[in-house]
Amino acid sequence: MRKLTNIEGLEVERRYLQVIDQALSHVEKLATSIELLTPRQRDMTIAFVGALQSVNALLSAGSAKCNLATPPEDIEVTQDKSGALILRCYHSPAHKWAWNGQPLP
Repeated sequence: MRKLTNIEGLEVERRYLQVIDQALSHVEKLATSIELLTPRQRDMTIAFVGALQSVNALLSAGSAKCNLATPPEDIEVTQDKSGALILRCYHSPAHKWAWNGQPLP
């Protein structure tokens, strides 16, 4: 995951950056480990969902916003249709970024 400060169109309060970047890394590690699990091993899936909720709460606390349109809108971590982790804002239409920070169509 690229640092949030290096993603064009996103802004976050600097005092929250380190903990948000750590939480994003944690989500990424859990997502990778889930791919290796059998369907019966649900504990890791529960941990992954909890980590997603945690990182989204941190993004909210850090006032993470998309400034590609006005007014600035909140962003969240979610999964696309293929299950890949992405960042998405609440503009209509939503702006989206791949996990490496590149804008998505």
